[in-house]
Amino acid sequence: RAAVESNGADWRSWVSRTRRGLPVADFDQAAAQYHLFVQWLMHEQMARLAAAGERSGCGLYLDFPLGVHPDGFDAWRFPESFADGVSVGAPPDNFFTGGQNWGFSPLHPERQRADGYTYLRAALRTQMEVADHLRLDHVMGLHRLFLIPDGASAGDGVYVNYPADELYALVCIESHRNRCQVFGENLGTVPAAVNREMAKRGLGTMYVLEFEMHSPRRTPR
Repeated sequence: RAAVESNGADWRSWVSRTRRGLPVADFDQAAAQYHLFVQWLMHEQMARLAAAGERSGCGLYLDFPLGVHPDGFDAWRFPESFADGVSVGAPPDNFFTGGQNWGFSPLHPERQRADGYTYLRAALRTQMEVADHLRLDHVMGLHRLFLIPDGASAGDGVYVNYPADELYALVCIESHRNRCQVFGENLGTVPAAVNREMAKRGLGTMYVLEFEMHSPRRTPR
């Protein structure tokens, strides 16, 4: 954050950027200390929320997003884990006839293996350490993602398969280690195989309440 304030939001244009850190001259130390303090405050607040959720018996419910901003810390710190030149979206359908481009870079389906999925494991663990329940946004992304080349329309995208067995294993291991129940956001058009794999591994599913409610039958007098 401090480097962004000094050098601009697009870290790809930074002259002296490095993968593991930044020279002190590239950011204001006071700004860095401020952002560290804010992170510490957020950590303390999350810990208190988690404790309150445990006392209430309900637990803390968090959301694991499908992606992160391409100019953010994650893509800068772990560039090898992300695929360049494409963004994630959805193909054209009856609701979005032009398709959708969600504007963030996908995790690379193969390069993540090189370092043992370090980034993804850390991201899951960070939330599961405080959450009792975690919702995986667009759980179909464990199986495949619709990728759109930069500069192309959503209609020109293609589905790319991901190593679902390995990704489910990571989710289940971290879930067990942190005693966190996992739900998958499987709303909309989702292949039946996704729901079967979720059920096999004990992931909870989701539904839209208004679609599931039925008018009570009238009881004859």
